Amino acid sequence: MNDSTAKLFKPFDETERIAGECFELIRRERENHINSQNTNRRKDEFLAFVAHEWRNTLNTMCGWLDLLGDIKLNENLLIAQGFAAIRRTAQLQMKLVEDLLDPSQTGSGKFR
Repeated sequence: MNDSTAKLFKPFDETERIAGECFELIRRERENHINSQNTNRRKDEFLAFVAHEWRNTLNTMCGWLDLLGDIKLNENLLIAQGFAAIRRTAQLQMKLVEDLLDPSQTGSGKFR
């Protein structure tokens, strides 16, 4: 190829290089978008899990508190069972909060 022919193809070579860079940018943008969607999905799943766990323990505590409010039932047995259930569920809530505040668990995806 002589110099004049090489000069003719130079704009095409530059265009090809720019097109390659554009395709690479588009590929990286798509990859980032997919990663972002996956991160949002995992966040939503995590929040749904936390909400479910808190609702369950709070419902147990509220249910026992309602029963304890009806003192006509067998007082001693009911009160002992109620306080034990409230204590258990409160401890579960504390463990959940501790796990949420432990960045090594939540950040690494090792949350139980």
